[in-house]
Amino acid sequence: MRGKFANSIREKRKDSKPLDFDRIGTEMHRWVKENEISIGLKDSDDFYKFITKDVKFYSERYKELKEYSQKLTRGLESIYYLSYLGFTLQYPVLLASINIEDDDKTIKKKYQIVGDFLDIVFVRRLWNYKGIDYKNMQYICFNIIKEIRDKSLYDLGEILLRKLAEDKFNFAKNKNFKLISFRRFYVHYILARMTDFVEVESGLKSRFEEYIAKGPNRYEIEHIWSKNAFNELKGEFSSLSDFEEHRNKIGGLLILPKSFNASYGDLLYTEKLKHYFGQNLLAKSLHEDCYNHNPGFLNFIEKTGLPFKPYSKFGKKELEERQELYCQLADIIWSPKRIEKILKESF
Repeated sequence: MRGKFANSIREKRKDSKPLDFDRIGTEMHRWVKENEISIGLKDSDDFYKFITKDVKFYSERYKELKEYSQKLTRGLESIYYLSYLGFTLQYPVLLASINIEDDDKTIKKKYQIVGDFLDIVFVRRLWNYKGIDYKNMQYICFNIIKEIRDKSLYDLGEILLRKLAEDKFNFAKNKNFKLISFRRFYVHYILARMTDFVEVESGLKSRFEEYIAKGPNRYEIEHIWSKNAFNELKGEFSSLSDFEEHRNKIGGLLILPKSFNASYGDLLYTEKLKHYFGQNLLAKSLHEDCYNHNPGFLNFIEKTGLPFKPYSKFGKKELEERQELYCQLADIIWSPKRIEKILKESF
């Protein structure tokens, strides 16, 4: 109902009244009764068709989307990712884009385009420390819903590509993205996506669900520099706070099993480098042996042009290089080219 019929939303000011989008979420039955003419329900035949055809169609599609949200599905991974982050507003946006005349192939393509668009917007906002909760996202989603409602596949893609081009938030906007304690969950998620992307694009099996799983064998954020590293690197920093500021940059982070952190986390970089080689590919890429007899990874580097390189030591200069690598990697993972590719393959 929100995706198809909401044309107004509560204004962002004190004492403003709930409108279509808000009321549908809290008192849909009353809202329908008051708006039955405007949504095309003029007589008993209209009501019958609405329930037996429209509601049936969109209910089945909603159930389908919920299934995609609970299991990684090839081509529709974004729906799962957004669900993992608790983003429930993806559903009215996804349903707004389809219509009852669309065939199954067109519907899946629309899901892909909208899901990828929301995935890109969401992570761009995370990267720039912008709000991504329901309160911050409802106006953004409502405006998208109105613009994409019932559009053709081509028009849908063009609208969302334009919105991404106009978006003022991107990865270059915040070259110093870092771990902030209250956003640890989101930084872990971004690192899991990066790690999984590098491995899948290098020909390995996806392990994203392993990287985000809970429990005793969970993965945790690993600082490449231990807290003890300041004594070794203090000549490169003006103060301990300056060191900590750099230590928390995403370029100085990995995700590794909890057991690894417990065993090696406090070691200096030169002492734990050899142990990184036995871990995931993003961690392994710090070691020189990762670049020997590893055709999948080397082809990935050649294809993307990403500045991967091994480090025998890891000081301030090396961390800054790794920070730039991660920024470029994020720009590739959450690129509008994903949507361009879907459109190109569809026409």
